[in-house]
Amino acid sequence: MDSHDFIVFIYSEDRPESREERLYRSAAIYTGLNKDVFKKEVSERGKPFFRTLPEIQFSITHSGGYWACAFGSFPVGLDMEMHRNCRAKEISKRFFHPSEYNYLESIGNDAKVFFDIWCAKESYVKYTGEGLAGLGGFSVTAGIPDAEIRHIRFMSGCSMCLCAEKIGDIEIRKMY
Repeated sequence: MDSHDFIVFIYSEDRPESREERLYRSAAIYTGLNKDVFKKEVSERGKPFFRTLPEIQFSITHSGGYWACAFGSFPVGLDMEMHRNCRAKEISKRFFHPSEYNYLESIGNDAKVFFDIWCAKESYVKYTGEGLAGLGGFSVTAGIPDAEIRHIRFMSGCSMCLCAEKIGDIEIRKMY
């Protein structure tokens, strides 16, 4: 596995284990360590991390009955959104950069494109650890300096996106 490769573990929320148990199980599979060595902590801005294992980077997301976590050797952001009815025009006007809003307007407010943009933006702020406050301050449609964003095909009706400084291969492991 190259240093810029990532593994994304995807679970059905129907599984009886808790989200933390899924995180520790996935971390154990990713590292080969016993799952009891992991203890998730959260930074002041909400970014989860393992204090005793800082070399293991991860990001968590959940939507529509699925939970997912990406692991890698470098900071990573992962977001997933099931496509659903929402006030896309109002949300994009409030949270998107003007160029993203204008792009979405120019193609007729397509729901898939809206969720693709949202996932790209949220994966970026998870990658940086900045949180949702600055969503309108950058444009994923114009390109983000110093980061790569890659859309992941998981299932129809779902947008998923991974963001990191550099992205090699992404392995998907469905755990259901």
